[in-house]
Amino acid sequence: LLLLLAALRALRRALASSASASGASPPLLQGCLALDERQTGLLPAERFASLLEAAALGCAGAQAAAASVAQDLQSFCGDKETPGEVRWLDCLVALDRMNHSAAAGRGPAAMPPPDALPPVRPLRAGCLRARCPAESFRARLRACEVRGDAEALFGGLGLREEEAAAWCDAWENLGCSGLLARLPLSDVSLTQEALGAWRARCREAVAKEAKDLEHFFEEFEGRKMTEEEFTKACAAFLGSELSPDDISDLGLWATGGGGGGGG
Repeated sequence: LLLLLAALRALRRALASSASASGASPPLLQGCLALDERQTGLLPAERFASLLEAAALGCAGAQAAAASVAQDLQSFCGDKETPGEVRWLDCLVALDRMNHSAAAGRGPAAMPPPDALPPVRPLRAGCLRARCPAESFRARLRACEVRGDAEALFGGLGLREEEAAAWCDAWENLGCSGLLARLPLSDVSLTQEALGAWRARCREAVAKEAKDLEHFFEEFEGRKMTEEEFTKACAAFLGSELSPDDISDLGLWATGGGGGGGG
């Protein structure tokens, strides 16, 4: 444990030294932003490890700690859907916690949970309902300067009060850049072109099966369908016209993504 603490302290000194020498944002943050050109919030694990080792260059004991820490970060901050990649902002937060623990003479702090953001499904449902493509969402989020702006954005997408408040809290805690780094825009909405094409496919499919759908939905008169019920019905009647992803988004659009009753 003493050797680990010593190595972490060396790494902390190296990162602090490189940050003060640059006179701007910490080089590790700058490097992550530069490599994440598509703003997905993800980087190959080996690229992040290289950035960390480069930041520790020239400080005795720091490079060895950097290699070890990078392995730990990959275990805790790896992205399940894209093996071999890490959520780099989660890595920076975890690294900061580890460094503060080392400075205080304690062991490494526990890694932060990777799912630190509110559920994305209601946000995607809001964007689909409001016809807000990913490009527009990013531009509107970047324009937020105070919490009132964020409240107008998330509330305007039709999110429930508690859902909008949770996303406003995330914006306040992470800032615009931090939130965009953590949040793949492909999870939030479709691109403008894809959104238009999806709406056209749905209209055509529903028009083709309108009579059967109307007869089926009469059975649910007087109560709202759950998202699962609605999605199953769409798969049965529209499965030959729409893809599973199309139907999933249609279920979000119809029910709001909360898993409960729809409109």
